[in-house]
Amino acid sequence: MAMYEIADTGRHDMGCGMKATANIPAGTRILAETPLFITNYAFLQQPPTGDREDNLARQLTVFLNKAERDSFLALTNNNATFFDKDRDEWVDAIFTGVILTNVIPLQLSQDREQNNRLGVFAKLSRVNHDCRPNAQQTWNVDLQQETLHALHNISPGEEITISYKPTVQAGWLEEIFGFQCVFTHLSCFDRLLIFGAF
Repeated sequence: MAMYEIADTGRHDMGCGMKATANIPAGTRILAETPLFITNYAFLQQPPTGDREDNLARQLTVFLNKAERDSFLALTNNNATFFDKDRDEWVDAIFTGVILTNVIPLQLSQDREQNNRLGVFAKLSRVNHDCRPNAQQTWNVDLQQETLHALHNISPGEEITISYKPTVQAGWLEEIFGFQCVFTHLSCFDRLLIFGAF
């Protein structure tokens, strides 16, 4: 029996996420997954273009099999179109949009160079951010996969969450994902403030 399912989280701002279907003890490996696509931080900083979208379409058609492409295209796309100034037209961001919406850091290191590699995953990209996560992702060099481990006991029905940022890099969430964690004196819980899509 699987330890998790991809399901609606019940939080209007998160949509689908990963939820535990069984008790997951602290330290348990929940998932080990190969990225469907790997890029770097520069991809997020450069404005999208029709040429890049066409190039991504060719690459992902060649390098992903049909099942992998279907998994990639089934991911949420919050950046479905963009205006290409060179072409002077709106372009469908079928691939760029999925990458911008679902990419996560492969390493959560204090070293900015280590954080430069970003991946898109069929399952792991569905795991939502939380300022106090109950799981942690780590790049496993031996497996060449990203692994997901429980940081503490997770109960059935509980959402499995990760942090998208290294703890020491203050601007990481806002810079890459467009939001930040805010802690208030009125509550012991985190609030995720959405500043808009990047």
